[in-house]
Amino acid sequence: MIAHRTPMTLTDSPPGPDATALVAASAGYRPPALIAGAWDEVTCAAFRLPRPAVVRELRCELAGDGGIADQRLARDHLRELAGLAAQGLAAFGYLGFELGAALERRAVAPRGARSRDVSGRLYRHGEAGADTKAAAAAAGYFDAAADGRWLVFDPADLQPVAAARSGPEEAAVAGTSAEVAAWLAGLDLGRASFQRDVDAVLAAIADGRVYQVNLSRALPLPRRWAQAAHGADAAALWRALQTAQQVPYAAIIDLPAPGASSTPPERLICASMERLIRLTPTGPQGQTLASSRPIKGTVARSPEADGREHADDLRRRAALLASAKERAENTMIVDMVRHDLGRVARADGVRVRALCEAVAYRTLWHLESEVEADLAPGVDSAGLLEALLPPASVSGAPKIAAIEQIVALEARRRGPYCGAVGALWPDGRVELAVGIRQALIGPNGGELAVGAGIVADSDPAAEWSELLTKSRGIANALAALAALPGPRAPGVCQAEQRHGRGPTAAGASGPGAPPP
Repeated sequence: MIAHRTPMTLTDSPPGPDATALVAASAGYRPPALIAGAWDEVTCAAFRLPRPAVVRELRCELAGDGGIADQRLARDHLRELAGLAAQGLAAFGYLGFELGAALERRAVAPRGARSRDVSGRLYRHGEAGADTKAAAAAAGYFDAAADGRWLVFDPADLQPVAAARSGPEEAAVAGTSAEVAAWLAGLDLGRASFQRDVDAVLAAIADGRVYQVNLSRALPLPRRWAQAAHGADAAALWRALQTAQQVPYAAIIDLPAPGASSTPPERLICASMERLIRLTPTGPQGQTLASSRPIKGTVARSPEADGREHADDLRRRAALLASAKERAENTMIVDMVRHDLGRVARADGVRVRALCEAVAYRTLWHLESEVEADLAPGVDSAGLLEALLPPASVSGAPKIAAIEQIVALEARRRGPYCGAVGALWPDGRVELAVGIRQALIGPNGGELAVGAGIVADSDPAAEWSELLTKSRGIANALAALAALPGPRAPGVCQAEQRHGRGPTAAGASGPGAPPP
């Protein structure tokens, strides 16, 4: 059976009974702006959260030395998040990869470090006259990010707005292939460095130190793309994202500079396919069901397919399903997720619901699995997240040894990339995605972070190609947005002007919708 994500339809109203509506929030110098977020395979709705509605921001900054003080701070941050439900409050934001490392008492790179792939190298396409110093200055967005950031709000303040896709986005995305291909070709400067790191991981695997390691890169974006994405209203960016690559977990979060409301915020764009955890209360005695959907295994879709089934595309799917390497990689991560959930589950309460399903997206096929667990009595979201972080699929196996390899080879902080992004609701529900396929953008530049899992039979050249394949979805969206006519300055979009304050989402229902 071919697995597809059910096509999502952008609507003007709160999501229906089967939808999951989340919010990504705008803050800082922008006026109350459209905030897009809907995380579900069925319905995609857009919401905004005016800045005055944000009760407070929770922020976590860690030293990164692997000490017990960092571990305590990380645990306190998780407990503070878990305690919001008792106050009737929700939160949307992220937990960084390094917060997960702190829970495991592992040291990470000092903040401000630079990957050797971006320091002193120029990866920006179409910028004549730019020098290596400018390229290095544009790097480091993920590296400098906080280890946890959350916007706390009353769910009744969520406002639905119109964000329907239209013809211009479709046409713009269709016309970006040459520009995106040129940008990807320009990234070839980093190929040798990445392949050397793959060889280092293969040596560690041969020595028996690890079985799998997720290697990543933060790739500098063309300045034109970054400026268009940073200055655009969220509605236009949301439409471009969902046109380029419909995913079940997407968000746009504007992150204000600490203590500087006049400073333009950085914009975090997440287009993840991977569910870290869905936590759902199931009974009056506190029974809770936890579900995770790890991804490992990737192949590009046929260019002729353009998101539809095609003979060559189906051959690629069959090859992915038949690949011993890809299936072994996926199964290894499933075992890790089973182990992590088993730490907080009832006896015999962990089940594999799906194994190595081929799921189609517009630009690629993924192998996805699903693991489910009945949590033990007394386990709350804080205890669950401590067991899961950092996510298995973006660290490796064994997890602690893989983290050490990542820190040594990447020599930078990942920040929100490869952490957890999503929402916690007052009724105890949690919906968090693995923070993959992310861009972090400032007013003058930005980075796109992607990674690949390395196992014993990985080919360094093929892993580099996979990295580029995973970059295409967001790259297509950003290039399309830059090509669209219209104003780029931040402001209230037309959809907001039509809807004004609008009805709240308090009446929405369903397994992940904002609670009443």
